[in-house]
Amino acid sequence: MRKKIYLFLILTSMCFTKSIFGCSIVYISPNAVSPGDTVLIKIIADFVHCGNYSQAGFIEPIGYDTLYYDDFEIINDTLAQVLITIPANLPYSEVEFFICNTNYWDNKHKTCLTIGSKTTVYKPNLCMVTVDSLNKNMVIWSPPSIENIDSVIVYKETSTINDFKPIETVKADKLYFIDTLSEPAQNSDRYKIEMKDKSGSETLMSDIHKTIHLTINAGLGGVWNLLWDNYEGFQYSSYKILRGTSDGNLIEIAERPTNTNSYSDLHPPVETLYYQIEVLSPSQCNIENLKSINSSYASTRSNMVNSDQSNYIDSKSERGVKIWPNPFDNKLYVRLEDMSEMAELSILTLEGKVVINELIDEFNTEISTASLNRGFYVIRLCNSTKIIIQKLIKR
Repeated sequence: MRKKIYLFLILTSMCFTKSIFGCSIVYISPNAVSPGDTVLIKIIADFVHCGNYSQAGFIEPIGYDTLYYDDFEIINDTLAQVLITIPANLPYSEVEFFICNTNYWDNKHKTCLTIGSKTTVYKPNLCMVTVDSLNKNMVIWSPPSIENIDSVIVYKETSTINDFKPIETVKADKLYFIDTLSEPAQNSDRYKIEMKDKSGSETLMSDIHKTIHLTINAGLGGVWNLLWDNYEGFQYSSYKILRGTSDGNLIEIAERPTNTNSYSDLHPPVETLYYQIEVLSPSQCNIENLKSINSSYASTRSNMVNSDQSNYIDSKSERGVKIWPNPFDNKLYVRLEDMSEMAELSILTLEGKVVINELIDEFNTEISTASLNRGFYVIRLCNSTKIIIQKLIKR
């Protein structure tokens, strides 16, 4: 919280005053001081008749241990002042401010200083951020535990680290927000929230939560490599790797500790595969009014990737040669921009068996692959000067 300095020269708030031994003491204290503020309190009194003060005073929250001992600065016979810093973690409370004479505990004069309000010292709980079924970021928060909360302001980090800007204000009882402008497949995002009550007072900011960003690429021999970044916002012990043959049918295939951010699926099925990373939350997030089958969230998930998105094989293995698509179905296309001589095209299994062999003597050639089973293949294109080899997938 940003530190602020208050200077009060007139009476603004006071629990009570007391006059003894001819003292006429008035405590000047501000209204709605927030935790973390630095406050200059001025005390007006007839110090000539108050006796000798060896202890300036201290702040003691009601029901809490003493927090501060601060010496007064005696300005003159009628004015003293003390600079105090309110602890940042102090809960909503009326704080007793004491001034003691030489007998210390005898004849204490006291008044109360209200620290914050239930709203201004309340810290909302951002339960989690995740990626929904439409591949958009979803921000979920817990119901506020104080009354009169009216709305939630959702903040998103800009391109500058720790620079957050508000992107939406929603009703607090909705308990979630979907960032339709997010692109989870492109990058992860960080969010935080604050709440506002019906009078316009704002709470503290929540903790920051960050989504998981997952990418996929292919290795040799049909291996799929997964890379992801960390989730931020709560403690967790592992990542679960999910895989399926459709985006609605994923199962756990592995679990990795939090000090790793990669996984290679060495023996995947030969078809289009979908992957996601999952992290279990220490507490479940419930959205009772969400009109969806899933209204309880016990884990956060990354964006979903599939093997068709992978850069498994570049269709351009060399300038002037293009082979596409990959993965392919029943047709494969070859373009040779340099047709100074014919080229021989062969498609082989991973075991080296030739299943298709043709001579290419045109700029564009269509190859029928309907006879091939689903799986991994090697295509070899050669003439008298060069040999091009790359791997393909029949789906």
